[in-house]
Amino acid sequence: MKDIESFQTYDELGGLVENEVLCEFENEETGEYYIAYLDGEVDDDGEPVISVNRIDPDAPELELFEVTEREQPFVEAVLEEVMSELSEDEDE
Repeated sequence: MKDIESFQTYDELGGLVENEVLCEFENEETGEYYIAYLDGEVDDDGEPVISVNRIDPDAPELELFEVTEREQPFVEAVLEEVMSELSEDEDE
């Protein structure tokens, strides 16, 4: 898997969006790869929204695929772990 720090996408109005990669991870049971990132979106409380998409790590260009309903529990568990680790790092 490529180590990506950031990438650009377009929003629904065609504007360029810079996305900051938080982490990349693999589901070892299925062999699927995922990327978690921030795109500048915030929730109602002003907290950053973390987006996750499935990716093909061997593709020459980064292509984002929607996470399926079947994949959602795995992705949520990984995100909870990542957020817990980030929170612990901030406390130190």
